[in-house]
Amino acid sequence: MTAELSILTKLQTKLTALPGITKKQAEKIITHLLKTAKSEIEELVTSLKEVKASVDFCPKCNFLRHNESCLNCDQVHNPKIIVTESIAAVQKLKQMDFFDGYFYVLPTLFTNKTKPIKESEKETQHLINFLLFKEIQDVIIVLSPTIDGEITTYRLMELLSEANFKVSRAAIGMPVNSNLDYLDTFTIKQAIENRTK
Repeated sequence: MTAELSILTKLQTKLTALPGITKKQAEKIITHLLKTAKSEIEELVTSLKEVKASVDFCPKCNFLRHNESCLNCDQVHNPKIIVTESIAAVQKLKQMDFFDGYFYVLPTLFTNKTKPIKESEKETQHLINFLLFKEIQDVIIVLSPTIDGEITTYRLMELLSEANFKVSRAAIGMPVNSNLDYLDTFTIKQAIENRTK
């Protein structure tokens, strides 16, 4: 294999290691990059370095923080919270601009079979500690209505109710086995507004 092809293969391997990028998509990205001006590539690399240097995950709520300031829990909000499954879900809910509480991102869902039970218990306690720290009065669970999402929702409602929190879940207006990241904002908003206890 020539050195040139070896470099392209290495880049393709790096790209396919990213979530959701197939080999075919990696090839398209590489072709696009080869056609792109060097200055634009340099700007892209600079942006990636800036993000990596200044943005990371908040150890309290698992959302994003910039220069060690959380974009969620360092703000002052009403004593209510939406518990969801991803950064993308939080960003989508924030864009809808109808909820003025906090957010909490679950690191994983409860049914991850590779995860020890003690780790699940630790994650639940981490959530409870955050709820107590922020003096949360109303907990709303908004997870994708997949099998894992439903099991996690049921278990969280059970555990948080036992800990004397007021808990509700998004209404089952969202299609079963759908992913929260891909649902339209109206459907999500309706599901939250019509949530059940």
